[in-house]
Amino acid sequence: MTGFFPLALTLAMIFSAGSEGSSGGSPGPDSDAWGLEQADSLFLAGHPKAALELVEGMLAEDPRDYEALWRAASFAVALGVISEEDRNGGSPGDWYAKAEGFASRGMELRPDRLEARYWEVATLGRQALSAGPAEASELADRIRRGAMEILDRDPNHPGAHNALGRLYYEIMALPGMSRFLGRTFAGGEALGEASWPLAEDHLRRAVELGPDMPLYRLDLARFLVRRGDRAVAREELRRVVVEARDRPSDQAFAAEARKLLREAGG
Repeated sequence: MTGFFPLALTLAMIFSAGSEGSSGGSPGPDSDAWGLEQADSLFLAGHPKAALELVEGMLAEDPRDYEALWRAASFAVALGVISEEDRNGGSPGDWYAKAEGFASRGMELRPDRLEARYWEVATLGRQALSAGPAEASELADRIRRGAMEILDRDPNHPGAHNALGRLYYEIMALPGMSRFLGRTFAGGEALGEASWPLAEDHLRRAVELGPDMPLYRLDLARFLVRRGDRAVAREELRRVVVEARDRPSDQAFAAEARKLLREAGG
């Protein structure tokens, strides 16, 4: 199963989308419930490409199937993350462009729903990691606006808190001169607003709202290590290991936590 940790990361992001955005949620009245269930099962079994092909077939028959659209966005993100490590899986940029397209269609079709908006935020986050300074600043603002919009409608959305916390963390982790130049020449709300306390607040809030999500604890632990609080970081990482359930995604996160524990002196 090539690239399983990236797949586990995206699986966690799917459940990060909140109660409406979890795989296996109730499909709409116009959706093919059996097809959606099959697509979810394929993805959970580690076959995101087959899952995407299935929902793309559904969309060919009904381009307005919202449940298929947001799933297509999530599966395309998974394939992009995997292809970052395995270039035989195609170009990450191509997969993220597909994901953004599916998310955009979903947002236009159902502006009252949050799943497509969340997957747009997730897609932009992956694109920002490899973007140049000016583009990254623009993407950061779009991530911030998207996450803020989600939190305006659902203040307890753990995935949006995690997205904002990671965004602010990534900005603050930049060298000081890079942040200064970015603020001076690229501008941007996210660059100007980011701070260590804001990053910590959102990362901790994500853990509070989603205590069973190992991804949130891993992100908080990385933040704590960066800020020098290794003792508390080790506590979070040990919880990821101890509380890992007997399913492949949890085991992948537990393996990552053990690696970070060694690096943190635990």
